[in-house]
Amino acid sequence: MKAKQAYLLLYNGAMLAEWSIVALRILQHLKGGGAVTGFFPIVRDRVKRLLILSCLEIVHAATGVVRAPVAPTMIQCLVRLASFVGAMNLGSAAVERSTWCAQTMCAWTVSEVIRYAFYARGQLPGGAPKWLTWLRYSAFIALYPIGITGEMGCFATVRPHVRANKILTVSMPNKWNFGFDYAAVITALLVCAYPPGAFKLYTYMLSQRAKVLGGVRKAAPVA
Repeated sequence: MKAKQAYLLLYNGAMLAEWSIVALRILQHLKGGGAVTGFFPIVRDRVKRLLILSCLEIVHAATGVVRAPVAPTMIQCLVRLASFVGAMNLGSAAVERSTWCAQTMCAWTVSEVIRYAFYARGQLPGGAPKWLTWLRYSAFIALYPIGITGEMGCFATVRPHVRANKILTVSMPNKWNFGFDYAAVITALLVCAYPPGAFKLYTYMLSQRAKVLGGVRKAAPVA
């Protein structure tokens, strides 16, 4: 096994293990009778570390370690990190215990377990099996809308909290003669950035699905 393959196996295997722990923690919470919207504090720190670590994938794409376009990779990594830091992790109980937060965490967890399993298995002899390839390029059809609407819901829910407590806000007048209204930024994200960005990324993933699964079907032996 080449050094690059070994590194990617280690990276993707570690990320798979960590996201699997997140999934296990959620299931344990629910099995123990915990509220469906009450597991965020249990997985918060681990998810934050994983989102930060996933930014390495931007470097992987930019340096050619993996064959992946830089822009979509960067958008997905940074948008998830921004929604976590800028909405879910701002100390708002309304967000942390919302269905928006719960559905986002669940969608992220399932999609990442599938994605990293696919990439890790792809570094081993024989590559990823067809069923895992199909799952990798099909599960997002449902998971992406669930995740993206959850992120938007978290931003919308945290906005009153941000406005009331002036979080990440610089009010005028001040000695720097500079103002920043984070609540207004959230509004701009929800109205101007999320809808077109989500549509563009979703249609890109659909095109990738057609390309990859079309190739799988063509490669299949004729009975």
